[in-house]
Amino acid sequence: MTTFNGYEYNDCGVCVNPEIAYDWSDGNDAYFIFKVSETPNGWVCGYRWGFDCLSGGGPCALDKPNLFPSRSKAIMACAKGIKTSLSFLKAKNLKMEAELDRIIAEESGKKPHLKQYSIFDYLND
Repeated sequence: MTTFNGYEYNDCGVCVNPEIAYDWSDGNDAYFIFKVSETPNGWVCGYRWGFDCLSGGGPCALDKPNLFPSRSKAIMACAKGIKTSLSFLKAKNLKMEAELDRIIAEESGKKPHLKQYSIFDYLND
């Protein structure tokens, strides 16, 4: 078992406790779940999706060829990957595609950088 920043990887290199970044369902047959975990070399993503009797997915694993510099980039890769898979289907789920677009827009936006100040920060000025 390997551990990095709280994420644990089994002997096969699969994260056994990934963070569930998004879990969405339209209440019928369409769903997706995005999972992310940090490795010593960057972030990896895993996902599951299903729609209209089709599905796909993969785990957060250390041997993934795609490492991402941030959690947001990993999440955007999941969303874009599912959108690409859906583009080959004749049937469409507009709610699912709209939610994927929303996630891509949200994760690609600039995030505020927060700093936790301590009572001793005045010493560094």
